[in-house]
Amino acid sequence: MFKYKNCSDITQGAFGSIIQATQCTPDDRPIRLVAIKKLIEKQQNERNPISQSPLEEIQILQQLSHPNIIKCLDSFQEGNYTYYVMPLCPFCLSDLIYSQQILPIKAVQSIMHQLMYGLAYLHSKQIMHRDMKPRNILINQFGVLQIIDFGQSYQTLNGAGTRNYRAPELLLNVSYSPKADVFACGCILFELLTRRSLFCAVNDIELIVQQNQLLGPLENSPNLKNSVDFQKIVLENGFNQAEKFKILLQQFIFDEEIEELILKMLEVDEEKRFSAEECLDHQFIREGGNYGTVCIEELIQVHDQGDDAGWS
Repeated sequence: MFKYKNCSDITQGAFGSIIQATQCTPDDRPIRLVAIKKLIEKQQNERNPISQSPLEEIQILQQLSHPNIIKCLDSFQEGNYTYYVMPLCPFCLSDLIYSQQILPIKAVQSIMHQLMYGLAYLHSKQIMHRDMKPRNILINQFGVLQIIDFGQSYQTLNGAGTRNYRAPELLLNVSYSPKADVFACGCILFELLTRRSLFCAVNDIELIVQQNQLLGPLENSPNLKNSVDFQKIVLENGFNQAEKFKILLQQFIFDEEIEELILKMLEVDEEKRFSAEECLDHQFIREGGNYGTVCIEELIQVHDQGDDAGWS
């Protein structure tokens, strides 16, 4: 049984806290630095619309084995709290996105290849992440991405995830598939390329309006148009699909190949949206698999944020 010493709080979040510690053998020999996630069970109610079951999150992690998905090294319970142990990763993707460094296109390709490689593996296991965003993508000291935080993977509610990365089918309470994760990754790709968020809404209605203006008309998707909630919102129409988004892309992106990919990832009609496997097969992302992680490792060596970066 492992021991944990030199414990210190890294951060406190809505669903728990993260502790940095040294993992030791029973005879006190240090093994490695780790991050320990401290969680408490939360039932779904009016105050907590999203339930929290630490054991379910741990069970999901324990059945996964992939280089781009965080490993559960250990888990234990003390009192009302459940703890699980992960490798300590010093950076997260948002550290790179919003740093002062130039992000070479090869680094973006490597990041997206690793991200979609991990996501395609998840989906092959019939698991959705449901909260893909830059803060949930860590980077270890070798430039390897690690998808973290599976606390919403077992949720079935449409309200799961972080608002500005939610696909329209989640917002309009219609059936959805793992392609909702791909939509979130399309938002991440836009952020990598432009160093700005694609959407910035304070509530779901505002986000639906923004998605309709940029990526719509949403009424072109039969699944969305038949939603009961869709009928309650007056949305602009009468323009070509995603025409405003294409104009926006031209301000930042001059590559038709990248434009094609991001439009397919952010397609409002889920039936027409790329799957994670189709993203991996796209030339822009496929080339990223040839570049390895060296280009990312070089970036993080310059951008040293300290041990607490990335955890939220």
